[in-house]
Amino acid sequence: MDNCNQNCTNNKNKTQNANAIKSKSPQKTANNDNKRNHSSSSNSEPSSPKLLQHSTVDHLKVQTSNPEAYRTLVHYLRNEKAEFHTFQLKEDKPMRIVIRNLHPSTSTEMIKNELEHRLYEVRQVTQVISKIPLPLFFVDLEPTDHSKEIFKLESILHTKIKIEEPHKPKIISQCQNCQAYGHTKAYCGYSPRCVRCGDDHSSSACPNSRQDPMRCAFCTGNHPANYRGCTVYKNLQPNHPRNTTSCNPPSGHSQTYAQATQGQHLQSDIPPPTPDINSLMSSFAFQNITLRKITNAPPFVTNMTLHKDLGIKTVEEEAAIFYKQFYNKLEDHENPLIKGLHIPTLPAKSSLSPSHIKNTKNNLTIHPIKIVKSNDNTNNWQTVPIRSPSTPTSPNPIIQKTNSFSSKNRFSALATNEISYEISNEVEMLSQEISNVQPKIPPIYIKDDIDFFDFCKKIKPFTDPDGFNTKSSSSGLKLMTYSINAYRQIIKFLEINNMNFHTYQTNEEKAFRVVIRHLHHTTPTDYIKEELHSLGFITRSITNCLQYKTKNPLPLFFVDLEPSPSNHNIYKVDSICYTKIKIEAPHPKKNPVQRLRCQNYGHTRTYCHHTPRCVKRCDIHLSFECQKDSNTPATCALCSGDHPASYKGCPKFKLLQKGRSSIKTNRPTET
Repeated sequence: MDNCNQNCTNNKNKTQNANAIKSKSPQKTANNDNKRNHSSSSNSEPSSPKLLQHSTVDHLKVQTSNPEAYRTLVHYLRNEKAEFHTFQLKEDKPMRIVIRNLHPSTSTEMIKNELEHRLYEVRQVTQVISKIPLPLFFVDLEPTDHSKEIFKLESILHTKIKIEEPHKPKIISQCQNCQAYGHTKAYCGYSPRCVRCGDDHSSSACPNSRQDPMRCAFCTGNHPANYRGCTVYKNLQPNHPRNTTSCNPPSGHSQTYAQATQGQHLQSDIPPPTPDINSLMSSFAFQNITLRKITNAPPFVTNMTLHKDLGIKTVEEEAAIFYKQFYNKLEDHENPLIKGLHIPTLPAKSSLSPSHIKNTKNNLTIHPIKIVKSNDNTNNWQTVPIRSPSTPTSPNPIIQKTNSFSSKNRFSALATNEISYEISNEVEMLSQEISNVQPKIPPIYIKDDIDFFDFCKKIKPFTDPDGFNTKSSSSGLKLMTYSINAYRQIIKFLEINNMNFHTYQTNEEKAFRVVIRHLHHTTPTDYIKEELHSLGFITRSITNCLQYKTKNPLPLFFVDLEPSPSNHNIYKVDSICYTKIKIEAPHPKKNPVQRLRCQNYGHTRTYCHHTPRCVKRCDIHLSFECQKDSNTPATCALCSGDHPASYKGCPKFKLLQKGRSSIKTNRPTET
């Protein structure tokens, strides 16, 4: 027992804060005996800190009482070349964030200076590289209160950014020094081991070639030590139970109305419905629709029966309960102004039900609800609908409608003309603000490899004083301006420098397109233009539509009108050129727009300035300039397949179609 206590005392200063000191060879054991003697002499001093330890078969875990003792112990172990590992102190750990959408050519020093200019204490800035530089930067900040406000930052270096916390790794951390799991290289004191051959040397100093067979340092298998299929790694990987519950109930096992009302539930979790609240008539309709979707109630079950069977109160009843509590609190309130709100009427706007709404042709009559308290001292309340004066069953005499009315509100002395004057002023101010709204300016997408800082210097004179903003991604740079003049000057600058970019048409230049049906296909377009001009519509172009396969003309014309506020009146026209016609808006395109110049999707040829690509041969020229024989095999410019770039079976096109269909299916349906 004495020997055991002596060994425990001698081992106290070996490790700290999960410092695992391991003895892997007899030689290291002899060296550890000298360290024990040094540790026992240091522990005899009265100023030595107290240590907590926990011993296992292969290591010793030691916890110090303060950070200074931790640093002293780590320094001692490194000087003595002891085998140990530890972790970073929490007070030394930086606050790490991720900055997205910065251009990859942005220097880390520039980012650091910009953040320091905003009073953030930056420790380190690192760019993420995955074969190519990505628009992703890791920033380590000092753990201060001001550092937490960096998530409010939305723009730096003329770039619209997104700041977020780094994703937690799903795998166990592996040391790049000893290849062991659970700690990092910066806090590892073990002997280095090669990741490829498993020998006692660093991976960078491995004398073996890449053709030599590999050997794992853990299981001696023919794979490197960082292989995710290693048996040691699989055993260490935590077991995450998969979520086997389906969001939708299985087919044929939907929950019935009887099961819902009797408290029976299926094994699969049924998600709550997500209707569009803005499209619902009121909160009553929202509650009824929700209950019907949860219980799959048949149409013959009324809403009242549904509430009664489920034991759920209506919104009206819940509102009455809360207003009773509010009413009781106001009765004895100290503030006279608040006490003046003590009225026994439930506000009708917050508790409308279909039974209290009466629709007429010209107006909407709302019957408010009155809260009546019984004569006794109990808290029995009733909600009684106030009858309309015109109701014949009302015991009160019919009251003639007048422009004035009596109210118990003590603020009724305020003149109504002042309120109407204020409302009219607010309407005028709102209309003026709407008229001053600037039209949305389309963005510019640049695909060239540019020096971001030099590019910003060149375009800055075009955008002053409004400025500009950018957003970077792996596919290019998105440039956004705030004035139409800056937009046009930057377009000219990019065209002069022959840069690869594309953009879109501005709203003020976009034509108003309509479709005219039932006009004979031989009708001259000039005659149609004159007819529309006589009706007050200025046309930009008129095009006769052709059948897709046969190319035969159709009784269908596309008409582009010049932008004007009165263009919507064209839908009222029902006859031109001695023909009864039908004018409607064009149908939206089902497929994504493909560029006839560069063969990519997302914009048109008119606003494309990318390098031209042939639709059949994938060469760098326009499609109509192709000089190769038609028997030459086609090559796709998008996926390099043996088909033209316009082929609808191209994997790139199918991927875009899948994305568009998922967006459509995820949209909430209006009820």
